[in-house]
Amino acid sequence: MLIHGMFEQVKRALASDIPGRIVATELILPSKASPDKVFGLTGRIDVLREERDGYIVQDEKYTSPPKTGRIYPGHKLQLDAYCFLAERDGYSPVKSAIIIYDDLRPREVAPDTERVPDIIMKVHDLLRNRYLPKTSQSKCENCSYCPLCAILPESGLTPEQILVLRRGQTTVTETATLARSKVFH
Repeated sequence: MLIHGMFEQVKRALASDIPGRIVATELILPSKASPDKVFGLTGRIDVLREERDGYIVQDEKYTSPPKTGRIYPGHKLQLDAYCFLAERDGYSPVKSAIIIYDDLRPREVAPDTERVPDIIMKVHDLLRNRYLPKTSQSKCENCSYCPLCAILPESGLTPEQILVLRRGQTTVTETATLARSKVFH
């Protein structure tokens, strides 16, 4: 708790170095006023900033930055999704995104919002088809669901099995136990 408090103090001091006026913090999107539910996608932006020519989405991570590269690929996708949601909710244009890891060094990235709808549709297809995709080293290495591919049956999941996994946000360990149980056989 002490470290978190110190991180918050340093972060507040750093906030003045990041461009833009803070418009909102802990902004949940899409807003209730938004008519478009955006394929079921929701998100919570840590900080939304505004400059004369557009908005900046800021995300804060309480983890170390990657040893190679500027940001983790999964975090880049998350930023793209936040920017997509912000623009759909009327905060347009989103001109950039910033991520801050526990080293407190802001990393600015250009958002790629055009890829988000395609990724959402692919996820919906996977859920609808109930089959795991063929794994690929380049596509799977940064996927947080990758451990599931090793333990779930290749023959696909029944609707009952999917419900078991969804109940209570089952962890990977619990899923491994379920996969070995008669629920999946």
